[in-house]
Amino acid sequence: MGKKTRGSAKLLLLRSSLRLLALLRHGERKAGDLGRALAVAQPNASRQLRDLDRAGAITLRKDGRERWYSLAEASTPLHQAVLDLLPHLEADDAEFAKDRQRLHPPQKKAKKAVKQR
Repeated sequence: MGKKTRGSAKLLLLRSSLRLLALLRHGERKAGDLGRALAVAQPNASRQLRDLDRAGAITLRKDGRERWYSLAEASTPLHQAVLDLLPHLEADDAEFAKDRQRLHPPQKKAKKAVKQR
């Protein structure tokens, strides 16, 4: 296993990487949204996203000043195994569930208008 492959393997197995990948499993997201969902500082989220992009685990699309990230197709057996693991982590780990809730907070119900007579 080459040096770059070992580095990519370690990166894919970091808990913070798994949390980001789990969020991206549900579709393309902006960098800022991902950072808020993980409750981490924006520079930390950006660095992690950059590293995942360089490792080929995610893809980056720039739209003006916005950076949109999505999951990349698996390029190695380990990458595929990690992608296969993500639904189980989301189902069994409370931290992953909290990340998902922060990404998609419950919608507040609109107050019903009170009829005046």
